[in-house]
Amino acid sequence: MMEFDAFISSSSRDKTAADATCAVLESAGVRCWIAPRDVRPGVEYGAAIIDAIERCHVMVLIFSSSANESRQVHREIERAVSRGIPIVPVRIEDVVPTKSMEYFLGAIHWLDALTPPLEDHLHKLAETVKAILQVDDAAQGRANNAAPLDKGGAPAGAKAADFRNRGQVKAYPRSEKKASRAGWVLGARPSGRSRKRADGASHSARTKAIHSARARGDAVRLGR
Repeated sequence: MMEFDAFISSSSRDKTAADATCAVLESAGVRCWIAPRDVRPGVEYGAAIIDAIERCHVMVLIFSSSANESRQVHREIERAVSRGIPIVPVRIEDVVPTKSMEYFLGAIHWLDALTPPLEDHLHKLAETVKAILQVDDAAQGRANNAAPLDKGGAPAGAKAADFRNRGQVKAYPRSEKKASRAGWVLGARPSGRSRKRADGASHSARTKAIHSARARGDAVRLGR
């Protein structure tokens, strides 16, 4: 399933501001999930929301009087907080958050977009979101580098097989080259020098056996 960078949470009454936010973020290279655009046909709305939040790395909240009173927005924020997802509130109206909203957002820095034009504030938002994503990517990279190794010293998981395969591809030519130099390629006959050494060793063993037999007074028949 496709992952998104930013989940845009807003009231349906703030669709114009939410769509503008989505357009600016996506033009800056930030992949956004926004309802109802990204709710797939046949998928339950609530399930689509939960799935999208879990696959995003940051939530952008379009905060207004409508969002302040929206139970749906409250549930989305609560879900993001429980998942440890950073939230960037964009205040488009000068309203006091409800106690429930303040409970989740009280310690978070707000981006005020009260003065027109809205696009100027949204470009600043894009910079903030991209900075958060870079920090998240860096943390993910550190986690990947710290991944456990398997018994062969390869990274555990799907990349381990590729790691081992690359090692085998590089090792095979070297081992074959060493075998060729030693003259022991599978199926090759021993060289003349090797045969002479083997014949000499066999003749010496037979001579020692004959002398030993003669010393004991046994009759030994020599044969070829």
